[in-house]
Amino acid sequence: MFYSSTVFSKPLNWNDIINLRNEDKGSFQNYQTNELTEYLWKPRKENEVVFTCEELPSKENIHLRGSRYFHAIFEKDTGKFKPCDGSIIIYDKKKFDKRSKLSINNKVNDIGKEIKLFRVDGVIPKEQFMPLVTSYFYWNYDLLCYFCKNLVK
Repeated sequence: MFYSSTVFSKPLNWNDIINLRNEDKGSFQNYQTNELTEYLWKPRKENEVVFTCEELPSKENIHLRGSRYFHAIFEKDTGKFKPCDGSIIIYDKKKFDKRSKLSINNKVNDIGKEIKLFRVDGVIPKEQFMPLVTSYFYWNYDLLCYFCKNLVK
């Protein structure tokens, strides 16, 4: 059994992302672990939408693990991502408190120490992006559910 809950989120709709004019963000709260996951789709330039997602550990666990952070750029005309990367961000208590007061639409990856785990410079179709991002955020059932309707053909 697991406990999870959407704090606020709209279902993922690729047509909405392609036509996005304003930021689309959401968050999930795991009530068992008290971890917060935030995501943001942000239009940039005429043909790009930036996807950012961060899973913050609970304050009690910041000495045990960092946050998982994911960043990718979606090209509207091709429906593909280029590039994308995954990082771990390490926070001390002071920086974690600062990060906790901000939303993901602020420049949050400059607060802690970011350690890049992987970067994909090639083009990734959204059908490959969705399993990549949900695998990176393993055990994050809310994020899996956010993408899962689009994973099933």
